[in-house]
Amino acid sequence: MSASKAILLVHMECLFPRVTGNQERVYRMAERLSRDHVVDVATTVLNDGELAASREGLRGVCRAFHPIAPINPTRRPLARKLRRLQFLAVRRLLHHPHQYFYGGHPAVTAQLGDLVRQKRYDVVQVAYWYMARLFEGIGGGAFKAVDTLDVLSDKRRQEIEREHGGRVPARRRRELDRYRDLEIRCLRLADLVIAISGADQRAFADLALGNDTLLVPIGQDLAHFAPAGPAARVDDVVLFYGNMGSLSNRHAFVRLWRDIFPGIRQAVPGARLLVVGANPPESIRRLHDGRNVIVTGYVDDVRPQLARAKVAVIPLEVAGGFRGRAVEMMAMEIPVIGTPRALDCVELTTGVDGIVTDSDAEMAAAAAALLTDDARRRAMGAAARALVTARYSLDATVGVLSEYYRAL
Repeated sequence: MSASKAILLVHMECLFPRVTGNQERVYRMAERLSRDHVVDVATTVLNDGELAASREGLRGVCRAFHPIAPINPTRRPLARKLRRLQFLAVRRLLHHPHQYFYGGHPAVTAQLGDLVRQKRYDVVQVAYWYMARLFEGIGGGAFKAVDTLDVLSDKRRQEIEREHGGRVPARRRRELDRYRDLEIRCLRLADLVIAISGADQRAFADLALGNDTLLVPIGQDLAHFAPAGPAARVDDVVLFYGNMGSLSNRHAFVRLWRDIFPGIRQAVPGARLLVVGANPPESIRRLHDGRNVIVTGYVDDVRPQLARAKVAVIPLEVAGGFRGRAVEMMAMEIPVIGTPRALDCVELTTGVDGIVTDSDAEMAAAAAALLTDDARRRAMGAAARALVTARYSLDATVGVLSEYYRAL
């Protein structure tokens, strides 16, 4: 067997608390790769609280944590405002996205470059295309990988088209073109592009980037997300699960609340709505009444909340990459109902492992049917767990990447 490698995983933001799918992805990458390799993690930290949380959260997960100073630390409010003004000017003149400006800033990549040269890593893996700017300054010693997490230019296109109702003005088209050009330019700096879904892998292949592409969907510790017993699911609870800091998740919740949940309540008058996820805006928090609608906000351990749900509805209109939260719900034997944007990436069989439809009426009817048919709901939940166990364990996903690195 080939020798283990020294690997540096780079992320542009603190990993703790793990409120987003990308934070969970990087954490699980570090956890699983550390079984076969020597792994360090480097992230930016905005303040002492993030620094302490990172050191505590990564203790025992990787060999070392390396904090990187961002260009906008919270302890320097005036500097933050000046950086913001700089970004607005650059965005207006050059159409640079904020992640490219902040995460890929030379002041950030210089720190990372010094770390790479000092530690002499075999592999440097960055999260998202814009962090590949680091590769311009580290020479040819280390193998360079980008964990893309999305075809972000395509997701940006979806967002802008939704914002303008499909009639995108010329200024926004130029912004999209610039975004895509920057993404392609950065991805070409890598030796390996890690795709998170089959659709993403095909998209990267079509770009002919001149490097390797490897499919590594989001994996999860499936023993951690074990099925809940029947006693936990005594009420007709419909789940919405996702970080409300995401605009696409907020839009999806509004669609559920306005266009889908009323149909569920009409068919099942006792149906209740459980909203789990960090950063809910005040407009959603106000819906909480403690019984018919429960809005939890951030919780450190989501499993007791998810265990209460009989079905989950994911009506995303804008999406890319892979829905890691769907894997968590399916692992807990919660049938998932959602749009193609939300669930096509999981490659489930609709009607067996879950239900995929873009019709609000069909989502409402499917949820109501599962709430009132325990045998069918349990069968679909069991099929969902069998699917993710076969395809989306950490060994079946990150384990493939680990073996790729071993073979270098």
